[in-house]
Amino acid sequence: MKKWLAIVGLVCNQIVSVHGQLSLLYPQGGEDLPGNGMHTVSWTNVADMNITLYFDWYDTNGVIFVSDNALYTTVLPAGTNSFVLSTPARYPSEYQYKVRLVGTNASTNMTVSSGFVHITGPATLSAHLDTYDPWLPGQSRTNILVWSGFQSNDTCLITFESPMLHVGDYGFIVTNVTLTTSSGTQAFIISYPTGLAAAYPPASHSLVDGSHRFLLFNERCQIFQFTEKIDVVTTALRMSLVANDTFAIARGDSALCGSIVLDSTLATNNVQVTNIAIILTSFSTNWLSLKFTLEGGSQVLRTNTVSYKPSSNSQYSIRVDFPINLIITNNQLKELSLLCEVLSDCETGSFLWTTDEISSVVQSSIGATYVGGAPISKTVISSTTSFIDLVEVFKPKFFFQTQGGGVSTFQVVCKPQVSYTLQWSTNLTDWYNDFSTNSVTNTIQVAMSTTNGTKFFRLKEN
Repeated sequence: MKKWLAIVGLVCNQIVSVHGQLSLLYPQGGEDLPGNGMHTVSWTNVADMNITLYFDWYDTNGVIFVSDNALYTTVLPAGTNSFVLSTPARYPSEYQYKVRLVGTNASTNMTVSSGFVHITGPATLSAHLDTYDPWLPGQSRTNILVWSGFQSNDTCLITFESPMLHVGDYGFIVTNVTLTTSSGTQAFIISYPTGLAAAYPPASHSLVDGSHRFLLFNERCQIFQFTEKIDVVTTALRMSLVANDTFAIARGDSALCGSIVLDSTLATNNVQVTNIAIILTSFSTNWLSLKFTLEGGSQVLRTNTVSYKPSSNSQYSIRVDFPINLIITNNQLKELSLLCEVLSDCETGSFLWTTDEISSVVQSSIGATYVGGAPISKTVISSTTSFIDLVEVFKPKFFFQTQGGGVSTFQVVCKPQVSYTLQWSTNLTDWYNDFSTNSVTNTIQVAMSTTNGTKFFRLKEN
């Protein structure tokens, strides 16, 4: 009996010794490995051990299918070592697998293996807010996190990120979530984002007015998932542009080409706006001649005429100022209309309005103070209108100029390189020729007799 116990004890000591020389820490067996991302195989070994790592394939009955799939081999120092198994989705999910380590040195040749592990579909992370209304101080938002396909007790770091807003990117750490189940949903109530720890150097940042978004990050599966943007309000007065439904304006016509929104939600008093500067951008090679009118309701606040060739000296973007004197009340959203009239000497082209800074000279701004002159914090939000095409007139357009002595004069905007016949009628049924033109350029001047009752005039292409 004593001899038997001694033999058992010797065998046990040898087993402990072997496991002390090479021991697999992860995976142990039973783990589901999401097909995306990276999974770290880890183990301990003694000094100067030559390690070869195999990823063996088995069928569903546990019969080995591939046994020579060596992923890694090297001589390692003593301690804990690892190998990253990346994108396991390359391994078919209909098989099961084992991690096998073979370790050799001058005195040992041994093998350790995990139990079966399985390759699953990609893990997914997503999140959405309960509302995407502008986020004001004192308010909170509920962030609903949804995940699937993870290993239990995996983690998800949630940060609050700022896109480029004329400052460097920054991020705040919101929370680091432990995913207690492989799939699930969890809601987080998040206060207005001030006082949060910085996610990146430097150690502190000030919250910037404008669009932000939440970032979800899982290291194991290498998931970077952004939520939709939410507008964070920090300043008392904000200016932004709004696109419209107009996409083309004919020469000689006028139409709405955009809107300017002034937001005084956080203002503590009435605001006096003295100037609005926005950027006109065009890549046209033709001459542009445009008259812009800024209106507040039915009130004309300012007009400004722009005539230039954008391609000349690469002046693709120019700053246009609208000096105004406008009082808006605090906690108000004021929308101003920006109309465009295409003047008669304008050629075809296109343009848009933007607030994005082009240079230190060509940059948008808003001039304003509190009523009484106290300074007010202001922000110009990155925004643009739609592109507006400037098109030729296909029907002549009459513009009245003078009348006297029974004669009325008109400027007529015409289709270039076309000749016309001027006709008149008293009943809109019978038309009579007055005169014909040669090919016109852009406009013609006509003087027409308006004696002897009402007359109607029209131009007919020859």
